[in-house]
Amino acid sequence: MSMTPIVQNGIQNALSVTTGTAVGLTLPTRPYPTHAIIQVVTNGVRWRADGTAPTVTAGVLVSAGSNIEFMDGALNYASIIERIKFIGIGGTATLEVAFFYG
Repeated sequence: MSMTPIVQNGIQNALSVTTGTAVGLTLPTRPYPTHAIIQVVTNGVRWRADGTAPTVTAGVLVSAGSNIEFMDGALNYASIIERIKFIGIGGTATLEVAFFYG
């Protein structure tokens, strides 16, 4: 059984996430990413990918120093990566993102 390799096709450095307004990712256009690793560098965040913006009290909580990974090679995460939004929960958070396709 042959598997398609997952290849990195972009990054987003130092995405600033505040407690004011939820923000999404800036995606590479070609090839469109199907996988991502998102590192929460400073301060915690909450995220949602269901079309509703997270708030400081609603969404999946991720602490500083943690990663959010959409990397299972058997799955396509494009719709999640496209819709995911983040909000800071206590001060400004910084995210580092690596995008992949395959």
